[in-house]
Amino acid sequence: MWVRLKEMILEDFQREILNRYYYPLKYIGIEFGREDVQEALEMCYYGFESALQSCLSYWIWKQEQREIFEHPNAFLIKALNEQWEPYQWQYEWLDLPQFKSPGKRWWEAAIKQWGRDVCVQIIADFSDSHITFANGKKLPLNLIYEWGWQRTLAYSLEQLPDNHQLKSNHL
Repeated sequence: MWVRLKEMILEDFQREILNRYYYPLKYIGIEFGREDVQEALEMCYYGFESALQSCLSYWIWKQEQREIFEHPNAFLIKALNEQWEPYQWQYEWLDLPQFKSPGKRWWEAAIKQWGRDVCVQIIADFSDSHITFANGKKLPLNLIYEWGWQRTLAYSLEQLPDNHQLKSNHL
């Protein structure tokens, strides 16, 4: 899933890298709408990924020390401008639950709730704002959270053809 990075003029390699780190950086307080952040990202060609990793690894270290990570935007800008290298970077950090996009968190929870077989049959796609069902209908993610698991499953099953196997198993 690609993150929409409006307004920023990034090279393809920068866009691909930033897409992997976007949600973790956003979670720790990076404000991608800020002009100074955008400029630093756009101007960094060498050490781009390392600078992003430096920012995240420092945040994780601060969390372990039970300290507040103050001024994350300034930290990232300096890391990009000075091509900082991360300290003891671990790619697994990108899989921390708090670093996942809202849509990805919902999808993983749906698999735990309903099972992968059911999910792949009723869900066609997901984004950070909505879920697309197999019949093409979309519901906003915030409404799905409000409805809960049972009502969302019932709605999605109602959208299936009458002769669909899932419909006969669950209704």
